[in-house]
Amino acid sequence: MFWKKKNKDIPEALVSMDFSQTFPHKYWISTWSKDESFPKGFRYKILTVHDEQEDMIEIVLALEEPGGLKNEMERMNVSPSAADRTCAIFTDGLAEEHGIQFEELDLSEVRSEEEFERRVTEAGWYEWQP
Repeated sequence: MFWKKKNKDIPEALVSMDFSQTFPHKYWISTWSKDESFPKGFRYKILTVHDEQEDMIEIVLALEEPGGLKNEMERMNVSPSAADRTCAIFTDGLAEEHGIQFEELDLSEVRSEEEFERRVTEAGWYEWQP
């Protein structure tokens, strides 16, 4: 799971959205790659969430391994005007370093959980299931 509604019964996830104050912003997912450290493969995910009350964008960079294990690499809050620039630094640098490409999904207009699920599913981005 790479997102969750704020609810005590749901396990912690990389980002949280409540669809009243915090909403999805933009997501980037890379192609898969391999190296000596990750011979079975890896990919990167950059997930951003907009806290409209605070008017800040939370950025989370995660490395995902086959099977769905995700390791949080970076977490920061930036102004909306800095979000795309900051994410471009990550995507450009990681693409050059690992020979990967990123696909962007703009979710900044999504205002409901149902719309989020629909958009992510239409994009072919599914939560990994064991």
